[in-house]
Amino acid sequence: MSLSTLWRAPLDSLRLKFARARYDFKASPASIERFSFHELDRLVIAKPDGKLGDLQVLTLLVTALRRQCPDLRIAVICTRAHVPLYKERLQLHELYPLPPKPHARVLKACLHEVLGDGPCDLLLMTEDLSKPRDLLISSTLHPPRFAGFDLNLRCINLNLTARNHGKSIRAYFSDLLSAGGLDAAAMSYLPLYTKEELTAMRKLLGQGCVGL
Repeated sequence: MSLSTLWRAPLDSLRLKFARARYDFKASPASIERFSFHELDRLVIAKPDGKLGDLQVLTLLVTALRRQCPDLRIAVICTRAHVPLYKERLQLHELYPLPPKPHARVLKACLHEVLGDGPCDLLLMTEDLSKPRDLLISSTLHPPRFAGFDLNLRCINLNLTARNHGKSIRAYFSDLLSAGGLDAAAMSYLPLYTKEELTAMRKLLGQGCVGL
């Protein structure tokens, strides 16, 4: 283990504790009791990391929302590298791209733009271990309804991990849809790449490449 690794872990832990103390807030349970997707105007999904697998699973939720709530605005805070996938595969165009490790100043400017385009009626965050940037996002948007996975955050008033502990992420999204009055059976995966693109990837990376 390198020296940089030894000091980075406690420093990251300290930063997270500071962020929780500064940005975490007590969410109101009443705002979830009256929760209905049909009454929402805008959902904001915070996915600033570059995890392609999470994006693939997210297609389950997006397909169900598109079929049952076609007028719902879906905004996504995402990494720049995934912008083409959100646009071309998920047909989402209210995107707020960020670099891989955004400086606080860059993140705040992005969130100012998000709020400038309208309020956040529901925030969805799929990190089970939040980072300081995630806390800054939730604090700045300060949504009346916050669905998330992190058991340590007080600002989440619909904790999908607590409600579905040990189950798959598909079950988490199914629960979220049901909680908002929608049919979870409408979920389905969308391929992120065409057959031609996958064929080209396999040729480039070898036959061991897994299709997405």
